[in-house]
Amino acid sequence: MAKPLYIRLTRNGDYQWFADGDVLGRGSLQQLQAERELLSGARLWFLLPGDKVALNQLPCSTKERRHLRKAAPYELEEQLISDVEQLHFAFTSPQDDQVTAACCDQDWLQQQLDAFQEAGLEVNHMVPEPLMLPQVENGWSLGVSGRSVVVRCGASQGFALESPLMPTALQQLSEQHEPESVLLLAANDQQLGQLQRLLPESLRERCQSRLETWPQTVLAAAEQSPVLDMRQGKFSNHLPVARWWQQWQRVAIFAAAVLLVFVVAQVVQYNQAKTQGQKIEQQIAQTVSESLSRRISGRTAERLLNSLRSELRKRRGNNGGGYQSPTAILAEIMPVFAATQGVVPGNITFTGRSGEVRINCWAPNFDALQKIQMALEKQRYQVRFTSSADGDGQQGNFRIQRADRANAVAGR
Repeated sequence: MAKPLYIRLTRNGDYQWFADGDVLGRGSLQQLQAERELLSGARLWFLLPGDKVALNQLPCSTKERRHLRKAAPYELEEQLISDVEQLHFAFTSPQDDQVTAACCDQDWLQQQLDAFQEAGLEVNHMVPEPLMLPQVENGWSLGVSGRSVVVRCGASQGFALESPLMPTALQQLSEQHEPESVLLLAANDQQLGQLQRLLPESLRERCQSRLETWPQTVLAAAEQSPVLDMRQGKFSNHLPVARWWQQWQRVAIFAAAVLLVFVVAQVVQYNQAKTQGQKIEQQIAQTVSESLSRRISGRTAERLLNSLRSELRKRRGNNGGGYQSPTAILAEIMPVFAATQGVVPGNITFTGRSGEVRINCWAPNFDALQKIQMALEKQRYQVRFTSSADGDGQQGNFRIQRADRANAVAGR
């Protein structure tokens, strides 16, 4: 089983990574990428700062789950400062007809993932830091993450602020709903005392404390309770095509160059063979004309030769259609798949007798599959496809055939 490696973004803009409750390093993502032995077999968990993620709870039955991603943003619109179109939303599975909803600025989130990708790192999970604190029934839990104080108030709510701003926020929160108890988590007694002084005086007698570092708190939360993963929807774990392209770009360019040389060579050979064939036909027509009768003209001999050739093809059971090279067909249809954003081709099969190509692919939506169909039909291909839901996208099965070839097969 892959071991988890947790990464948090610090206030200084660098990163801290830890596993098994111990801090293992701090620095840039390039420095982390150099830790080959540490990253071997590890799954990366990126902890999103509490001041970057808004947490809420929404009523939602299991039947409403399918419409949740479209409806929930507008139900929360009045509680959010930013435009819902600029936010990325993620949800837990419904429990007791309730779901936890988390939202984050999608541009900022994309910048973070791009930074990981540039460093050659793949993020497997993204979780809000406040939900890594233990849940206290009818109460709060407070912890220290770097220079921030992280608060969890209930199953689905939490935030993070710097210490000077925290007393005002906790006072306002207690006026809305006063907790029955407060759990304080810190690495030493000094931090515990600082956390206690942030609370309103009326709550200081209700405190319980526990000496525990932030990496230990995160480890316990990940092992004991499910957490909300922000890798959903647009930010779900798709195949890392961009990273693969970066790694295999030179090989692909070389392969394309080889293919181009091969195609050019085939065209040259075809033209040479065609010219040579025309000369041979002229010689055969001349020979037949001289052999049958000196009175037979060149055109009559050519018609006779064509008649004999047709009869020979019928006897051999020739299908009447020219052979279609799979290389030529793929050279025409694969650029259509490559030009459709988000489409990832899978298995490809070719039937020489019918000239039919079958391609399986994954697409982000049904519209992408229709775009491929319309583009190929413009190139005079007959296209049939079926689709089925596959995660957050569609699995498409295409059957592609030259329109004239398909009519010839149907006529037989």
